[in-house]
Amino acid sequence: MFKENQMKYYPELGEERAYVDTEICMGCGNCVIQCPIGARAMKLVQPPEFIPDEYVGHYLKYDPPPNRRYKGRSGYLSPLFP
Repeated sequence: MFKENQMKYYPELGEERAYVDTEICMGCGNCVIQCPIGARAMKLVQPPEFIPDEYVGHYLKYDPPPNRRYKGRSGYLSPLFP
């Protein structure tokens, strides 16, 4: 299931486990969804009010950084897939 470079030996546990490389993780959550045994979990870092939940076409309504803003009728928008 996991590639060799995605496994790490944990001496305190005496076993190898899959790990997340925080340098390349973008927090999409696909690993959590795809894990067939439910061994993965994600911690919500930002409070719920920062998570956009209003979709307008192919855009999310929230407060994006200035270089990613598109002014819409109901506030600032950002593409779902930049």
